[in-house]
Amino acid sequence: STIPFDFSWKNLLLGPGEHILKFVLNASVNWVKTPDLLKLWGYKHQDLCTICGSGGCTLHHILSNCSIALRQRRYNWRHDSVLKHILAVLADHIDSLVGVRSSPSDYNVPFVRAGEPVTKTKAKREAKSLLDCASDWRVQADFDSLQFCFPTEICSTSERPDLVIWSSSTRVVLLVELTCPAEEGIQNATNRKMKRYIDIQLLIRENGWTPHLFTIEVGARGFVAKSTIRMFRSLGLSHNTTSKCAKDLSVIAAKCSHAIYVARNCVHWDSKKPLLQLAHQEEKRLLNRIFFLLLSINFNAFKRIK
Repeated sequence: STIPFDFSWKNLLLGPGEHILKFVLNASVNWVKTPDLLKLWGYKHQDLCTICGSGGCTLHHILSNCSIALRQRRYNWRHDSVLKHILAVLADHIDSLVGVRSSPSDYNVPFVRAGEPVTKTKAKREAKSLLDCASDWRVQADFDSLQFCFPTEICSTSERPDLVIWSSSTRVVLLVELTCPAEEGIQNATNRKMKRYIDIQLLIRENGWTPHLFTIEVGARGFVAKSTIRMFRSLGLSHNTTSKCAKDLSVIAAKCSHAIYVARNCVHWDSKKPLLQLAHQEEKRLLNRIFFLLLSINFNAFKRIK
């Protein structure tokens, strides 16, 4: 039910770095140095969590189940870092739709002449999305440090989904609820969120609006759930944009979880820690050029020595 972490050669050479890749690889097979494994290997006599003091401190406990880490907002920091990137991608996508397509009739339907063979290009129609019906979409996100009230024109509720996208002209609202659980708890997180938002969907329908609920998950080890991919595709994002966004979300979640793991013995946590963001694309391109330049220089030097 998830998209695996990218271990391609390109990502190994130019990706998030050696420490993150090692952490994700070891975390995928539960081989990270945690108190329970250190006790099993004979390096420790106890397997207690340094922060909360509970026994049987596994990687699952450190990344998603420590009560003190939860109260210190460590997991919220990871969640909001992932949410911020999703908000940026969706906001750019919505801005690109304003004034471009105002109705589903704006799509071109490919026709095939009589007797002409049907090719894959002509047979493939342009995918329609839930955002095609309007051009006045608005989007709001609920962060731990910047909470928002649910739009009162839709309904009055104390619920705060992570993302709300709505159009007043068509009275359509999209509710997006993000969870960053351990990968083994993705299905339980989906069921819990679906049950939680049943009442608010009924209330929205009673007020004459049409709700669409998306429960999406990005695993703590960096494995992106397929529900996240389906959400992006349903909103009209291209395949390439969706794949790139999924890879970025994977890296953000893995980096945050690595930071949480590194701080497993630190009792104190900065509650005002800035949300993690990926390097700007221009900086990445510059680093890639420098890397390949150094690689070519070393190769030429090796040829001369040979």
